[in-house]
Amino acid sequence: MSAPRSEHGGALLFSLLALSLLMLLVVAGLHRAVLAEQRASANQLRATEAFETAEGGLEWTLAQLNGNEPLDAHCQAAPETADDGTFNERHGWSALWRAEAARQEVPRCTASGDAPLQCRCPRPGNPAEVPQQGNPPPQRSFDITIRAASRPGDATDLMQITATACVGPSCSPLEPGRGDARAESTVLVGRIPTLAVDPAAALTVKGSLRLGNSPWVVGTGASGPAGVAVRAGGIVQAPRLIVVVAPGAPREAARIEGDRGLHEASVQSQFMEMFRLERHAWQSQPSVRRVDCQAACDLALQAALGARTHHAVVWLPSGLNLRAGMQIGSPERPVLLVIDGPVQLEAATVIHGLVYITSTDWKAAAGTVVHGAVVAAGDLRGQGATQIFYDATTLRRLKDRAGTWARVSGSWKDF
Repeated sequence: MSAPRSEHGGALLFSLLALSLLMLLVVAGLHRAVLAEQRASANQLRATEAFETAEGGLEWTLAQLNGNEPLDAHCQAAPETADDGTFNERHGWSALWRAEAARQEVPRCTASGDAPLQCRCPRPGNPAEVPQQGNPPPQRSFDITIRAASRPGDATDLMQITATACVGPSCSPLEPGRGDARAESTVLVGRIPTLAVDPAAALTVKGSLRLGNSPWVVGTGASGPAGVAVRAGGIVQAPRLIVVVAPGAPREAARIEGDRGLHEASVQSQFMEMFRLERHAWQSQPSVRRVDCQAACDLALQAALGARTHHAVVWLPSGLNLRAGMQIGSPERPVLLVIDGPVQLEAATVIHGLVYITSTDWKAAAGTVVHGAVVAAGDLRGQGATQIFYDATTLRRLKDRAGTWARVSGSWKDF
């Protein structure tokens, strides 16, 4: 006997309800999984953005360290006439050993949407300086902390740079709980020195030195290396050369000629020993300014160095040709001039720093004074009056204030 039609309908209805409930559960489960995936993707996106922001902070800091441009409180280029230091002088190696450096606020950059970065580079004595106001709350931000990883006088100058970044509404990297995601990247940077090895004498000539009747004065200075004033790989023909030595030092020992080791060394090895880089790599450094000086270049050289000599390294591929008298560098801000061509100085000139010349011609019509050292990569023929005084303090300051900062391989970490 068959079941009533109503019972069949009830069973079908129950089955459909059960299947609907099962499908609802499946859809709910899938929806929950989709939501979880979306949240995970959003978290991953924010974490990746924070990581890339921190990495960008490291690269921004390296660019600032190698920029050698005077900056205002917002990390923008300031006029050379303003009394503003470079990023390195304010926050980098030059500032790490000042007593007030520990009390300075760290550099910070923020951005909202596609807007450009707004940065803060507090000047000494003004730690509360902040980016310009009136913009939307930041969506990305990074703070930079720089610490010394070696001490002055060590074989290598090292700094540890830490970029702490966050993304999200009103984020603040150094304030816990602000922002949606945070990341921190740390790297060691080392300085490729502008001058790796001090010259062995006030005047070093790889080949022969011929001065004719030109009245040159070369002095060892109070802190000259082993009391050497002139060191030449060839002969020295200079009847009017005056060698000045420290009181009590033997004058004969201050003049060395026929140095076989110096004469036989290649120009490339001499350059590498002094600057620790091949010539092409040295010329490619961001800190090196190139000036074409085949014709008179007084204004171009002044512009390259800056009003306050913030740019300490100049390469002159066509020589040095100056018509007006000028002072190049200062005791506090010495310079390095690498000159691939003749030197022709028509007016009185004073140079503080190191002069490296590859040409044989040096003409100083009205007299030239160099405080630091001069190195000639070949023979040297001098005309006119020139005075060269070895200055170890000037060379040390040149080392301290100039050079290129680069990442130390294997030092990066984000944990």
